Amino acid sequence: GNWGNAPLYCKFDGGTYVNTRGEIDISRDPTTQRPDVLYPLWDAGDGGTVKECVHPIRNFQGGGKFSLHATPINIGLASSYYHHQGAHTTGRAMITVETLDALEYN
Repeated sequence: GNWGNAPLYCKFDGGTYVNTRGEIDISRDPTTQRPDVLYPLWDAGDGGTVKECVHPIRNFQGGGKFSLHATPINIGLASSYYHHQGAHTTGRAMITVETLDALEYN
């Protein structure tokens, strides 16, 4: 696939999460927590640094096709171990939640 269309996941040391207006999220620590949808951007602030960034591997491809009735479960994150009605990723290779967990905790 085209890496330019894949999300980039980063680990930070310091800094703050901010929204598009530059307002700071005082409830989350970028060193240990993921951003919130209301504050999706990271700002280095006074001394924050990017520790590491990676493009996670798209290690799962389920079946299914895109439809107007697609739900977040079949076009969102895939899980390699459980789907109650089979794995539907609209035929696309996806990053699994297990891969993201491994990146976050290692």
